[in-house]
Amino acid sequence: MAVVTVELEVTSSLPAPKLFKVYNDFDTIAPKVEPETYKSVSTIQGDGGAGTIKSITYGDGIPFTSSKHKVDVVDTNNFSYSYTIFEGDVLMGIVICSSSYKVFTF
Repeated sequence: MAVVTVELEVTSSLPAPKLFKVYNDFDTIAPKVEPETYKSVSTIQGDGGAGTIKSITYGDGIPFTSSKHKVDVVDTNNFSYSYTIFEGDVLMGIVICSSSYKVFTF
């Protein structure tokens, strides 16, 4: 078994609370802004907090069709969010994929 960790830093002019809200509104924003990438994002179970299961259907311009992920943590006080992709051809043979993001203020 192997583990890969990727870290990415992006500077934004948006205040941290607003930028975190943009990330949390991904389900609504992504299909509107990038319809060729995201056909739909829907909640299968839950209210958006920890334990929520979401389904993503990818657009025709993407080499895979779908994924399902479980929200692990939503911490609005510390602007952090993590989820685990557990199903779909987006995994491309990877058993499980976890991702998280945190918005920092400077």
